[in-house]
Order: sequence, then C-alpha cells, then structure tokens
Amino acid sequence: MSPEEKDQKIERLELEVKALLERIAELERSLGLDSQTSSKPPASDGLKKSNQIRTKSLREKGKRPSGGQIGHPGQTLKQVLEPEKIVEHPTPCSCPGCGSDIGDVGIKKIIKRQVFDIPAPRIIVTEHRVAVKECPYQ
Repeated sequence: MSPEEKDQKIERLELEVKALLERIAELERSLGLDSQTSSKPPASDGLKKSNQIRTKSLREKGKRPSGGQIGHPGQTLKQVLEPEKIVEHPTPCSCPGCGSDIGDVGIKKIIKRQVFDIPAPRIIVTEHRVAVKECPYQ
C-alpha cells in the first residue's frame, strides 16, 4: 500500500468512527427514555423496572391497622325471601368421582347464593303543567 492510500484509508476510518460514536451516543440517550421522561405511552416501557424512586405518601401512619377493627360487628346484605330472578343450575347426571349414574338420586340439599346488582341509572322525565286562567272582569 502506498502512503497516499494509507492516508485515504485512515481518513475514511476516522469518518466511520465519528459516525459510529454519534450513533452510539444517540442510542444511549434513547435508552434512558421511558414514559416518565418522554412523551412515550406507558405501554412502550415494556417489562423493565423503573429506576426512579416513587414519591412516598405524605399521610401520617394511622394508629389502627387497615381493614375491619377487632370487635366491630360488621354489616352484610341479607338474603331476600323473594328474589326478582332465579337461575336454576343443572345438576350432574353422573358422579364426578366414580362416574356412576346419579340421575335418579334424591336431592340432599340446595345451596343458594344471591347476587345483588345495582341497576343502571335511568333518566325519568316529569313534565309539570299549569293551567292559566284570566279573570274576565278585570
């Protein structure tokens, strides 16, 4: 290789190294971006853990433990005698343990569970009408 060819090759390699260093810097910068430090959506963060420390709550620690307190009677919804809807679930025809036919076997007990659903709110429009009369003598 002649000295001129070596100089050209060195120049070309220096330009390539400069371009690669710029690309590495750009990739390292974008690697540090997540939904907290850019406009990217949280789903783009993937499964990696955030290195940022979350702000702790400013609330003071309570004197009592969380949840129901000891000795509090509690409250629950009681089953109603006449529910609006009853769903009968079919009983199996064969024993799940041995597979024998239990279609003619009498019912031992019925287990009831009631689900209390809150109906969707609906708008009720009430129109108020007033008849207006005028005195004919005034």
